[in-house]
Amino acid sequence: MMLYASLHFPERLAGPVFAALLQALPPPLRQEALRFHRWQDQHAALLGKLLVKHLLLRCGYPADTLQSLYRDALGKPRLPLPVDFSISHAGTLVACALSTSHRVGLDVEQVQSYALEDFQHFLRPDEQQLLAKAGMGWAFCELWTQKESFLKAKGVGLVSALRLQDVYVQAKGCRYQPATGPSEQWYYFPLPTPAGYVASLCTQVPGLRIESVLTTVTTLLQEAEHNHLSTITSTRVSTQCPDAIPSNC
Repeated sequence: MMLYASLHFPERLAGPVFAALLQALPPPLRQEALRFHRWQDQHAALLGKLLVKHLLLRCGYPADTLQSLYRDALGKPRLPLPVDFSISHAGTLVACALSTSHRVGLDVEQVQSYALEDFQHFLRPDEQQLLAKAGMGWAFCELWTQKESFLKAKGVGLVSALRLQDVYVQAKGCRYQPATGPSEQWYYFPLPTPAGYVASLCTQVPGLRIESVLTTVTTLLQEAEHNHLSTITSTRVSTQCPDAIPSNC
């Protein structure tokens, strides 16, 4: 199963709404979101984790699953579960892909004009020539999301030993051909985004069916409130009913 959800937040959330959503995260993830100075980055960090939670609920996992989230040696967030997920944000768009069977990488970019010289280190000469003609707007963002989503699917970042120059983008996927070692075939899937954004999902399985899950702030609020009420109820029950007399509960 492959699920995808995105959320566009063109305006700052009202204070009470942001606070209510923040309470739906475990304390370490709340602190992580508040560590950012710009409200856009705070919102992206908060909403990105809530999208993971939303998709986990869709897969039947309990609401407190994010409590077991950790970061591996390369800083990638992971869960000790048979799932893989990838979060990405740009501008005021945040998105998440979650798979119960395959590795997945996701990248979103806000389309704008970039300077080719800033990315020459990551691009082969043929790619630079192509972008010199096509422009460093949409064409570049599409290429970049494809390459970046591959790195995320591999579980590494731009500072890893993997070279983006070794990622050969094709019509519906890419071939990773390092200087030494075997090549790998990966596949891309276009994703729905608001105007002005582009997104790419990368996995090793061709012809994969991706389920787009409609998500709104209201949906996330309802889940947060339900989780809060469940926690209160559970606390009251455990307080009123000691383990020694469970039959009286």
